[in-house]
Amino acid sequence: AVLGMHSPLPQVATLAGLDEPLSPLDEATAAGLLAEPGPGTPITVAFPHPLVRSAVHDSLGVARRSALHTAAATLVADPAAVLRHRVAAATVPDDALAADLETFARSEADRQAWPAATASLVEAARQSPAPPDRQRRVLEAVTWMLHNGDAASAAEHRGEIAGYAPGAQ
Repeated sequence: AVLGMHSPLPQVATLAGLDEPLSPLDEATAAGLLAEPGPGTPITVAFPHPLVRSAVHDSLGVARRSALHTAAATLVADPAAVLRHRVAAATVPDDALAADLETFARSEADRQAWPAATASLVEAARQSPAPPDRQRRVLEAVTWMLHNGDAASAAEHRGEIAGYAPGAQ
């Protein structure tokens, strides 16, 4: 559930610490928690419905879920997925994570992938321990939203921005 709706069995087995994953896969499939794997190599572990995945994910508990997301961040290759796992594992604002999210946001902005860029910069703001960094990131994200015609998303930050001290931005 931590890895998403579907993942390769070797990756799931590594995350779960299973040397022999087929028996647990059969049990979970028989219980209706996982879909019957289709043909192919490697076998893909998949949930039959997003609500089943969500229920399993939520049942893990905060500490276990955080530990699994931390481990998952080392197993996935996609930079966006790595950051999603790091964010999911975070328990307190983290300057290094915020900086990595901002760097990713800027690379997405360079590609003009604005939804990903703004979402990453907003998350960078949430992960920022220092209020000036948080405010700078929110204001820049809102500016990007407005430049790209996403006034509805920008408006979601109106109340927060209203509490900022007056400044040039």
